[in-house]
Amino acid sequence: MIVASGGFFVPGKDSLVVPLLSLVIDRARTSFFLPISSAQVKSVPLMPDQDYVWLDDRAWRTKNDAIFQSLMSKTSPLEQNTTPKPDKK
Repeated sequence: MIVASGGFFVPGKDSLVVPLLSLVIDRARTSFFLPISSAQVKSVPLMPDQDYVWLDDRAWRTKNDAIFQSLMSKTSPLEQNTTPKPDKK
């Protein structure tokens, strides 16, 4: 799944490639979310190109998937099944 992180609903230079298994549906079953903090989102590499060459780059995809797997293992199962709370600034 391509998730725009720096634009307005369009894939761009600030998009992330998120494995579907990393997304969680909220209890109301109305939306999906990524149960990680803003700081963790900033640690994820951005989508490497706009031409989707990364789709054929198995090494890049494996590395990207491992990053999300590591982040998800740091999130408790309870946090994964609740609606995310907004970041406090």
